[in-house]
Amino acid sequence: NPSLGAISDEVGSKGLFSAIRSGQTTVTASHAGQTASATIHVMPIRLIGRAGTPFPAPNQNLSWPLVAMDGRGAATAGWAYGSGQVFAGGHDGTDWTERVRINPAQQLRGSTSLRALAAGQTGARVQAWTGPSGLYATYARPDEPFGNVRRVPVQLPNFGQFQGITAATVTDVGDAILLWQGIGQSKVSRFSAAENRWLPPLLLPVVVSKAAFNGGGDAAVTWFSYDPSTQEYTLRSGLLAGSADLQAETVLDASPSISAVS
Repeated sequence: NPSLGAISDEVGSKGLFSAIRSGQTTVTASHAGQTASATIHVMPIRLIGRAGTPFPAPNQNLSWPLVAMDGRGAATAGWAYGSGQVFAGGHDGTDWTERVRINPAQQLRGSTSLRALAAGQTGARVQAWTGPSGLYATYARPDEPFGNVRRVPVQLPNFGQFQGITAATVTDVGDAILLWQGIGQSKVSRFSAAENRWLPPLLLPVVVSKAAFNGGGDAAVTWFSYDPSTQEYTLRSGLLAGSADLQAETVLDASPSISAVS
């Protein structure tokens, strides 16, 4: 149905479907004597959680939103206000969900910043944010709303040393993991779905720059090391096992021209 969308025939975007309006249509492709068809559902554009609490003014205090999709095709969006309100909304795979404030009982004085949002294969989700003096998170089991707000233990002498979350994930068994940075250090905080609590953080032997998790909770991580005698940065990589032990460490590049960027 050309009234719903168009398919590009241009080099570099050949076969790309661009929606024009909502609805359902069938797309057929042929190549080398082979033909296949697929049904495309174009969802209507809608303000996330439009049936819920309206965006309170002033809207310029909104943080950058975060979005995560679970293994079942449900999407969750999260955002926060500098005044301390944290919200979530999205699409459950069938329809848009109501926009709700997930920290209604929390009164944060000072700035609030949304730091992480992740969803797992089975639908479990975690959302984390910072206030002036702590890291907070709320966890949702599959097919359930976000639960109570919990303070994530960070074990820092001063929360002003907290520098941000490098990566977040929800494992296949439903545990939530936050890999975050303090000044000169990286730590891993894990929410145990079985114990229903945040475990004490694990201190890593390196300061991680980037990380990517798999469903088992292991991560490929990169970091920089510096040799003052040669004034040389070395970009390194390793496998971070669930126990926070680094395995299979390797050197990716070593050059005086490398600068330690995040």
